[in-house]
Amino acid sequence: MSPNASQTPAFYVNPKARELQERIASEIIDAVRNGEDVLLIAPTGGGKTWINNRVAAAISDGDRLQDGISDSRVLVLQGLRRIASQNSQKSSHSGIDPDRTAVAMDGNILGAKQADVVYALPQTIASRMDELGHFALIQIDECHHTTDEDPASEYSRVIDEVTKANPGAVIVGTTATPFRGDGASLHPRLASARRIVMTYAEAIKIGQITEVPTVTPDYPLKNGTWVRDAIEAKIDDRDIQKTRAGIRSLIQRNRPDDFFDRAAREACQEMRRRGLEGRPILGFATTIDDAEKLKTAFEDQGIGAGVIHSEMRHDEIEAAVTDYASGKVQALCSVGMIGEGFDAPETVAILNTKEILSRAEYMQMVGRAARSAIGKTHGILIDMGASTYVHGTMNEYIDAQRFVEKGDTTYKAWTKVSDNPWVRAICTGSEVYFAQAVRDAKGQPSFHVVCCSEERTTGSRSIKSVQSRPFSAKELVTFARDTIARHESDYLSLRSRKVQVKIEDQTIKVSKAFQIASEVFQQSQKGISMMTNLNRLSQEEFKTLTQKRMGTGLEGTSQPKGVSVPTPKPPRTSRPVRPSVGWEM
Repeated sequence: MSPNASQTPAFYVNPKARELQERIASEIIDAVRNGEDVLLIAPTGGGKTWINNRVAAAISDGDRLQDGISDSRVLVLQGLRRIASQNSQKSSHSGIDPDRTAVAMDGNILGAKQADVVYALPQTIASRMDELGHFALIQIDECHHTTDEDPASEYSRVIDEVTKANPGAVIVGTTATPFRGDGASLHPRLASARRIVMTYAEAIKIGQITEVPTVTPDYPLKNGTWVRDAIEAKIDDRDIQKTRAGIRSLIQRNRPDDFFDRAAREACQEMRRRGLEGRPILGFATTIDDAEKLKTAFEDQGIGAGVIHSEMRHDEIEAAVTDYASGKVQALCSVGMIGEGFDAPETVAILNTKEILSRAEYMQMVGRAARSAIGKTHGILIDMGASTYVHGTMNEYIDAQRFVEKGDTTYKAWTKVSDNPWVRAICTGSEVYFAQAVRDAKGQPSFHVVCCSEERTTGSRSIKSVQSRPFSAKELVTFARDTIARHESDYLSLRSRKVQVKIEDQTIKVSKAFQIASEVFQQSQKGISMMTNLNRLSQEEFKTLTQKRMGTGLEGTSQPKGVSVPTPKPPRTSRPVRPSVGWEM
């Protein structure tokens, strides 16, 4: 089944999604009226454009931010020409009169001088803000492009000029990826803004987006190793982000001669297995030559394919995108042209042949297959570029985000490493945090947390208590959320990567996080136990105390889901009750 524009309504509204979007828009409008800056984090396909336009409609329609401020115009900053035009065209869906809008780009700002809502490219207006008048609200789409490290950037200059003319102006930034590949922070106004989050889990639950499971086919390299083993050998788990750069050159130097044929074949086989044969697929490539090879590989599989890249004329790119959207071709291969703002919701599959080092770019790529469409139940990512090894799977991210942003304690943030004594761990690569269940001075169960860190150059390990007093269960959840948020990329990578380990007479597959935490605990158990003089609890003692105190077991069940070192995983015949604090069983 190929996508066909005539089969899908021009403007379909998911009632449950609209209800959530209305609620978020109302929350933002209230914050803006109170003079608060807002950072909206929502998935690709979550409806950020509609929410932005809904806010713009409310504020520009005579609303005032503060007493004494009479200007209610809205400036919407967009980084790409097509997104500015696209979002302006969609504005009427959110209640904005099209006659009140204008687009400022390519040096043309004439219509923007009188418009109530102006969609603009920062590079067009940065040096001409004095011609545009006052604005009450700045909306920044894909606001992860702003930064605190470049005050001379177009974004910073526009913000400075607007707030100079109107000190009460408010900023609303929207993004699916509130982090940057270069490690820089967002613009200070956004970094300190009120956070409003639509999680992936929320958007999936109401059908606004679909799940996109990941497949990472293993294949042999020219140097005689397999790609998975080569990456494991290359990555230094103590500093994943700094050692990831070598992965790209390692793989590209050693790709097999039939790499693109193999990639297209893997994609077709996976789509057949999932009942997605004939559905639209996007291909991501590193170079123009790679994109052309991938296009040919698809065609050799009997799939009509197109290609877009920066050396093509604008009309050629538009024609190729139209062919893909109409179903004339099933596959579209690209070099950096189908990330942010590319809107083809019928896409069900992504074939990635690119070693993506930026997590924001990785998530934007996955988002191309997550947008909902009539008859679409899920997407699929076939990752031949090893990007998932570095960034972790989207499913792992979705679960962790629900925990970090919403405090969902069904998420098992802590990995079991020992039952006697009761010890759980969070692994971030360079650091492993161990929580020991102890009996506090009042005889109640609590948790002593230590951090084991390893110096990368010398290999020496230090052990220190995170705080002098033990944590309550509630405090431990807060600590876990904060720790994962600070080390998100490394944490997700370690949780997602699977390795085989031998325990007694069994070979089992465990997460890299479990392997590291278990090894560090075995090597440092004596030092960890010496960090507290409180009575440590076993699994059974911990369960007895928590059940007496709270009426339900924090562990949920005595049958572990994971493997407790050194005991192999026991058989289980029933599903465990989900825990209330977030331990990985």
